[in-house]
Amino acid sequence: NKEALGRKRVRMKREQLRVGNQPLSTEFTNKTKLELMFLNISQLMRVYNRKLIKEAWAIHYRSEHIEVATQKSTDKISVFRATSKTFADPTFVFDVLHDFTKWRKKWDMVYQGGKIVESIDESNDIIHLIMKTKDTKLNDFCLLRSWRQTAPGVCLISFRSVKHPKLPEDVRYTRGSVLSSGYVIKTKTTRQKIKKIFFSSGALGITFKGLRVYSLAADGQAKRLGVKKGWLLTHVGSNIVRDQSDLKEEIEKKKRKSFTITFCYGKATPVLTLPRLKGDQKGCSIRVVVVNIGGKILVCINIE
Repeated sequence: NKEALGRKRVRMKREQLRVGNQPLSTEFTNKTKLELMFLNISQLMRVYNRKLIKEAWAIHYRSEHIEVATQKSTDKISVFRATSKTFADPTFVFDVLHDFTKWRKKWDMVYQGGKIVESIDESNDIIHLIMKTKDTKLNDFCLLRSWRQTAPGVCLISFRSVKHPKLPEDVRYTRGSVLSSGYVIKTKTTRQKIKKIFFSSGALGITFKGLRVYSLAADGQAKRLGVKKGWLLTHVGSNIVRDQSDLKEEIEKKKRKSFTITFCYGKATPVLTLPRLKGDQKGCSIRVVVVNIGGKILVCINIE
């Protein structure tokens, strides 16, 4: 009967979604949205957990801070992985990767514009991204974006292409598509050391590169107080410092007062794994970009 056939079609559609035989862009409707939101996270985790099979990854580049690898899965889908370690608060990293207004143009060199098309709930939305290309015509993407804290110290941001009635294809752009892709932000505790130093009003005697101590004046406060090259500034007083503009603002506030500065040194504690792009992208290419935000090295994958 019609009801049985309808149930069969739903089962077949779900199976297509699970095994990866679906088209790159799937219709986002009231009937499919719960399944798509679930799969957006679970498929990213499926790719992420492949890191346990070390022999399956072909490493193309490795340095002290960055590793880039690819893998061809059994379903013939290419998987791209970039991993980086950085001194940064995981909440700050999440804000940088999730934000459209303040940060995106600082780390994404091909980002042209973006907006939220529809807020679904507190951890899912539909977004529109417009990306620069080498051609005169820009690429755009209609994406389901999902974010979760899957475990203590582990956050995910996942994207996948969908077809949404509020964002039809526009003749001004070439519509691109991606399978579930995104960022895994993981905090790893190691033997990092923290040092809080009390400074008097006046010049610090420090030259910073980002937020890292680059050089010390021979007769400056910092040298006398035991500050070392390579230390990373994290706080001025009780305030978190996230970039050089924050640093200048906090120092300006306290230049006529005594205050404390907190530094960290040793091995990095936060491990930032980003991003993992899954699938052969239609109408787009992939580019790895290494950028520096306030002394924090981020590895970014740009979809063009």
